[in-house]
Amino acid sequence: MRILVTGHWPTVADLGRLLLEFGYEVATHSDIERALATWAHGDCEVALIAVARSDTQPFAPVTAFRDRRPHAPIVVVSDMAQVEDRVAGLDAGADDYITVPYAESELRARLNAIARHTGLRLPADIRLGPLLMSANDPMITIDGERVEVTPREKALLEMFAISSPNVLEKSAIAKRFSVDEGPASNSAVEILVHRLRRRLTPYGMSIVNLRGVGYRLQFGEAKLPGVPLNEGLEDADPDRWNTRLLEFTNDAIIIWEMQGRGILYWNSAAEQLYGYSRAEALGKITHVLLRTQLAEGVTNLESNLSRYGVWIGELTHTTQAGNRILVEGRLALMSQRNNRWLVMEVNRDITDQKAAESGRREMSQQLEDLRAQREG
Repeated sequence: MRILVTGHWPTVADLGRLLLEFGYEVATHSDIERALATWAHGDCEVALIAVARSDTQPFAPVTAFRDRRPHAPIVVVSDMAQVEDRVAGLDAGADDYITVPYAESELRARLNAIARHTGLRLPADIRLGPLLMSANDPMITIDGERVEVTPREKALLEMFAISSPNVLEKSAIAKRFSVDEGPASNSAVEILVHRLRRRLTPYGMSIVNLRGVGYRLQFGEAKLPGVPLNEGLEDADPDRWNTRLLEFTNDAIIIWEMQGRGILYWNSAAEQLYGYSRAEALGKITHVLLRTQLAEGVTNLESNLSRYGVWIGELTHTTQAGNRILVEGRLALMSQRNNRWLVMEVNRDITDQKAAESGRREMSQQLEDLRAQREG
């Protein structure tokens, strides 16, 4: 359980250190506004708010925290020990009220009790706009229509619903879907968000990517025709695409047909990066033309792309001049054409960046070796 500790008096730091000793994950903010923003993002399960008698409006933060997340536990720690003070704190939205001085064993016991019962505090139903989610129903309902989602997609959608209308940070998603006691990778988060976005788009809902900040759930988009994810779209014809904007990007953009007739679109940045003109590239098989290499193999890449709808990773390509370059590739399924998937591939050259990183690591290792020799 991750606890957010905030307040306007000096015990905040002491409380944070004590909770760390108890074994909890802790985030501390002495600034209430910053703490409120963190709380709204859903990054912490419990808020512990230190309230002092000297505060002008001591319980105003409690009310603000309760308004942002109506169902999450809030605990007040205060030097205001009168009955009327405790009642005011609970009326403001606190679930528990601990007075100073307190016994560390009592604080631990109260937080452990919250940890045991936190799961029970989630509402049976979560309603947000046209969206309805029930705790015991694996499916969700949008505008009265039942939609099938995976357990991970539903868990992510619950995070979006709880944090709405605020931004959900990528780091919060990574922690929620941690793997092997560590946060999920950026690629894993992007794949999960992409899959949920594809699931919601036909129903007029979208997930907006705010670069460098996170994601936001958005309603009010025009509802699309009920086209299942594995069926084609009528406009999957390269002659009807508006690709002019793709010519202004610095990234190499390639659109190709999986297990089909090869490259259908090759922008000017791809010409500059790889040395092949558009006429030379069109119709060629991408991975053959560029002699693609990656540890897991091209076949496995296409298998994962078909399964998840997106693939993100590093690829080794060979240019027309025979130079091998390392690119950060982002591949996503667009639609189907003649029962074959169309893929948009966006590649960015990271050869120099990786070389610089390798040089820094090598220099760091050499310094470590020198230190070890001197100490030996």
